[in-house]
Amino acid sequence: IKRTLQALWVLGVMGSLATYTALARPAGENLVQYVIDHPTAVWFVGSLFAALTGLVFKEGLCYGKLEAGILTFIIPSVLLGHLSGLMDDGVKLSLLGSWMVLFVIFAGRKFTQPIKDDIGDKSVFMFNALSEDEKKALIEKLEQQN
Repeated sequence: IKRTLQALWVLGVMGSLATYTALARPAGENLVQYVIDHPTAVWFVGSLFAALTGLVFKEGLCYGKLEAGILTFIIPSVLLGHLSGLMDDGVKLSLLGSWMVLFVIFAGRKFTQPIKDDIGDKSVFMFNALSEDEKKALIEKLEQQN
Protein backbone atom coordinates (compact mmCIF):
# COMPACT_ATOMS: atom_id res chain seq x y z
CA ILE A 1 0.00 0.00 0.00
CA LYS A 2 2.83 2.36 0.91
CA ARG A 3 4.45 2.01 -2.52
CA THR A 4 1.11 2.56 -4.26
CA LEU A 5 0.50 5.77 -2.31
CA GLN A 6 4.04 6.92 -3.09
CA ALA A 7 3.52 6.19 -6.80
CA LEU A 8 0.23 8.10 -6.79
CA TRP A 9 1.93 11.03 -5.08
CA VAL A 10 4.75 11.07 -7.66
CA LEU A 11 2.22 10.89 -10.52
CA GLY A 12 0.26 13.74 -8.97
CA VAL A 13 3.35 15.91 -8.57
CA MET A 14 4.40 15.19 -12.15
CA GLY A 15 0.88 15.86 -13.40
CA SER A 16 0.75 19.10 -11.44
CA LEU A 17 4.09 20.27 -12.81
CA ALA A 18 3.10 19.32 -16.36
CA THR A 19 -0.29 21.03 -16.03
CA TYR A 20 1.30 24.19 -14.68
CA THR A 21 4.07 24.25 -17.28
CA ALA A 22 2.04 23.29 -20.35
CA LEU A 23 -1.38 24.73 -19.56
CA ALA A 24 -1.63 27.12 -16.61
CA ARG A 25 1.48 29.27 -17.11
CA PRO A 26 0.83 29.89 -20.84
CA ALA A 27 -2.73 30.90 -19.89
CA GLY A 28 -1.34 33.35 -17.31
CA GLU A 29 -2.84 31.47 -14.34
CA ASN A 30 -1.48 29.68 -11.34
CA LEU A 31 -2.14 25.95 -11.04
CA VAL A 32 -4.97 26.20 -8.52
CA GLN A 33 -6.85 28.81 -10.53
CA TYR A 34 -6.36 26.78 -13.69
CA VAL A 35 -7.87 23.67 -12.08
CA ILE A 36 -10.77 25.75 -10.76
CA ASP A 37 -11.42 27.22 -14.22
CA HIS A 38 -10.81 23.94 -16.10
CA PRO A 39 -12.30 20.99 -14.16
CA THR A 40 -10.86 18.44 -16.58
CA ALA A 41 -7.42 19.36 -15.19
CA VAL A 42 -8.41 17.26 -12.15
CA TRP A 43 -7.39 14.28 -14.28
CA PHE A 44 -3.79 15.54 -14.20
CA VAL A 45 -3.56 16.45 -10.50
CA GLY A 46 -6.04 13.93 -9.12
CA SER A 47 -3.60 11.17 -8.23
CA LEU A 48 -1.97 13.51 -5.71
CA PHE A 49 -5.31 13.68 -3.92
CA ALA A 50 -5.83 9.93 -4.35
CA ALA A 51 -2.59 9.47 -2.39
CA LEU A 52 -3.82 11.89 0.26
CA THR A 53 -7.12 10.01 0.47
CA GLY A 54 -5.25 6.72 0.88
CA LEU A 55 -3.17 8.24 3.66
CA VAL A 56 -6.15 9.53 5.64
CA PHE A 57 -7.97 6.23 5.05
CA LYS A 58 -5.02 4.33 6.55
CA GLU A 59 -4.80 6.72 9.49
CA GLY A 60 -8.53 6.42 10.07
CA LEU A 61 -8.39 2.63 10.14
CA CYS A 62 -5.12 2.21 12.03
CA TYR A 63 -5.65 4.86 14.69
CA GLY A 64 -9.42 5.32 14.71
CA LYS A 65 -9.19 9.03 13.87
CA LEU A 66 -12.68 10.28 13.08
CA GLU A 67 -11.47 13.30 11.13
CA ALA A 68 -9.39 11.01 8.91
CA GLY A 69 -12.40 8.80 8.27
CA ILE A 70 -14.51 11.78 7.25
CA LEU A 71 -11.74 13.13 5.01
CA THR A 72 -11.75 9.77 3.21
CA PHE A 73 -15.14 10.74 1.79
CA ILE A 74 -14.78 14.52 1.52
CA ILE A 75 -11.61 14.59 -0.61
CA PRO A 76 -12.85 12.41 -3.48
CA SER A 77 -16.34 13.94 -3.27
CA VAL A 78 -15.01 17.45 -3.85
CA LEU A 79 -12.75 16.37 -6.71
CA LEU A 80 -15.36 14.22 -8.43
CA GLY A 81 -18.01 16.88 -7.92
CA HIS A 82 -15.75 19.49 -9.51
CA LEU A 83 -14.66 17.18 -12.33
CA SER A 84 -18.20 16.13 -13.21
CA GLY A 85 -19.70 19.59 -12.79
CA LEU A 86 -22.54 18.03 -10.79
CA MET A 87 -21.68 19.80 -7.53
CA ASP A 88 -22.89 23.32 -6.85
CA ASP A 89 -20.17 25.86 -5.99
CA GLY A 90 -21.75 26.47 -2.57
CA VAL A 91 -21.56 22.78 -1.74
CA LYS A 92 -17.95 22.64 -2.98
CA LEU A 93 -17.01 25.61 -0.80
CA SER A 94 -18.68 24.06 2.25
CA LEU A 95 -16.89 20.77 1.68
CA LEU A 96 -13.58 22.56 1.07
CA GLY A 97 -14.03 24.45 4.34
CA SER A 98 -14.76 21.20 6.15
CA TRP A 99 -11.74 19.63 4.46
CA MET A 100 -9.46 22.41 5.71
CA VAL A 101 -10.79 22.31 9.28
CA LEU A 102 -10.58 18.51 9.46
CA PHE A 103 -7.11 18.50 7.93
CA VAL A 104 -5.85 21.00 10.51
CA ILE A 105 -7.25 18.73 13.25
CA PHE A 106 -5.73 15.69 11.56
CA ALA A 107 -2.30 17.34 11.24
CA GLY A 108 -2.43 18.64 14.81
CA ARG A 109 -3.25 15.22 16.19
CA LYS A 110 -0.58 13.60 14.03
CA PHE A 111 2.00 16.12 15.25
CA THR A 112 1.20 15.33 18.89
CA GLN A 113 0.98 11.54 18.37
CA PRO A 114 3.69 9.62 20.23
CA ILE A 115 6.38 8.40 17.83
CA LYS A 116 6.16 4.84 19.15
CA ASP A 117 2.49 4.70 18.11
CA ASP A 118 3.24 6.04 14.64
CA ILE A 119 6.13 3.68 13.96
CA GLY A 120 4.15 0.65 15.08
CA ASP A 121 5.28 -2.96 15.03
CA LYS A 122 8.37 -3.36 12.87
CA SER A 123 8.67 -7.13 13.39
CA VAL A 124 7.18 -7.82 9.94
CA PHE A 125 9.94 -5.76 8.32
CA MET A 126 12.59 -7.47 10.44
CA PHE A 127 11.19 -10.87 9.44
CA ASN A 128 11.14 -9.96 5.74
CA ALA A 129 14.78 -8.85 5.96
CA LEU A 130 15.84 -12.37 7.05
CA SER A 131 17.16 -14.93 4.58
CA GLU A 132 14.91 -17.87 3.72
CA ASP A 133 16.90 -20.18 6.02
CA GLU A 134 16.67 -17.69 8.89
CA LYS A 135 12.92 -17.37 8.33
CA LYS A 136 12.45 -21.15 8.46
CA ALA A 137 14.56 -21.42 11.62
CA LEU A 138 12.61 -18.63 13.31
CA ILE A 139 9.26 -20.17 12.37
CA GLU A 140 10.36 -23.56 13.73
CA LYS A 141 11.54 -21.93 16.96
CA LEU A 142 8.24 -20.07 17.39
CA GLU A 143 6.21 -23.22 16.66
CA GLN A 144 8.16 -25.11 19.34
CA GLN A 145 7.33 -22.39 21.88
CA ASN A 146 3.60 -22.93 21.32
